[in-house]
Amino acid sequence: DDKTAQQASALPDDVNLDDVADATTFRPPFPDHGRIIRVRVLEVRPPSKAVVIGRDGQWLDLARVEGGSSAAMLGPLNVTRRNGGWSITDMKGYSTAIDPNDAVTVSLADAGATSSEWIELHEGADGAARLYPGTLRLVARQDLQADAFDIMNDVLLESYVPGVLAGELYRTWSEQTFAAQAVAARSFACTEAAVFAARRHYDVTNTAASQMYLGAVNHETAQLAVAQTRGQVLGYDGLLVSGYYSSCCGGLAASAVDAIGSNPVNNVAPLQGRSGGDVCTSAPVFQWAAEQPLEAFSRRLVAFGKDRGMKPLSEFTRLVSIEVIGVNANGRPTRMAVTDQARTRVELSAENLRRAANFTGQGLPPPEKPPKSSNLSGNVGERSVPFEGFGLGHGVGLCQYGAEALARDGQAFDAILRWYYPGADIVAAYG
Repeated sequence: DDKTAQQASALPDDVNLDDVADATTFRPPFPDHGRIIRVRVLEVRPPSKAVVIGRDGQWLDLARVEGGSSAAMLGPLNVTRRNGGWSITDMKGYSTAIDPNDAVTVSLADAGATSSEWIELHEGADGAARLYPGTLRLVARQDLQADAFDIMNDVLLESYVPGVLAGELYRTWSEQTFAAQAVAARSFACTEAAVFAARRHYDVTNTAASQMYLGAVNHETAQLAVAQTRGQVLGYDGLLVSGYYSSCCGGLAASAVDAIGSNPVNNVAPLQGRSGGDVCTSAPVFQWAAEQPLEAFSRRLVAFGKDRGMKPLSEFTRLVSIEVIGVNANGRPTRMAVTDQARTRVELSAENLRRAANFTGQGLPPPEKPPKSSNLSGNVGERSVPFEGFGLGHGVGLCQYGAEALARDGQAFDAILRWYYPGADIVAAYG
């Protein structure tokens, strides 16, 4: 199952970057060999079918996260929440009493057996199975919706990264691209784990809201890349550097401060972007065009302004102009200004203009041709707003298509990383 590199993440469009921007006032240290990554792999929201965990005849251990009683149950397990409590039943109809507010872990009773290394997870009795290393942790989300819950995969870092590589890169891409991506993905995950350790019950998701993760995978190139780079992360001035990446930078790098947020994690030299043009010119998403009806785009600006608490934008009328008013040191747009018929002029980041153009809240449908990056310009016509742009994603850090171009030109993974994270060290945090 080849990933489309068009969904490269760490961090992408649909994550609330303000959460990341405000989350920390420190830069994390390097990880150790026992680093656990808490990946949210499923959001269960009523009405929904029961989630099925485990294979036929597979013994599973259930335990309360905070300690206390545990029970061995015979898979598959049917899991749901009803009337504010857990309902977990095994294949023989046996159920165990669990406090409604407890988080529950599910692990293999015999994790040492080769045939039982991974836990199956099905969304619904007929849902497709995905395999996960480590344990599954179930957390009630009554703060969001009655009988809702999340499922996390708590997994060792080195077992996590192969599933990211399989989700983020084309299977046919070069080994050195996979190795560079492994270091970036490991660095990103460890940064998120440090930032969100005490703030929420997961570190990352398994989607483009963090980075793609397919669980346990049979992918030789991914496994080799992880083994080749085991324990290696990006560093600067003795601390961890987040390995942000996107599908294609469109030839000009973004800085993390501009595109993601001005906090200590992002305000380091390796995340300010390399100067000069990039090597991703052959990418199918290097250059693109998009167009939206003028009325629809004007409504998106208003809805986005309301969602983000931007009062002048929330009171916007019909759009009359878009202009680039700021670029970074690499020449990539960073600031835009929009003006309406009432001559109200609002300045916003280029990333926020792109998010506004793609906004789907408040009953707005997705645009037919969404702008793919903040490396863009827009003109206002009589009835439509045509955009022209370059690249796909936020443009910070590693450019996946560019990394593949460098690898095919004979560059090793460490040279690729130094190209995209200028001044960064490649640190063997553990071996």
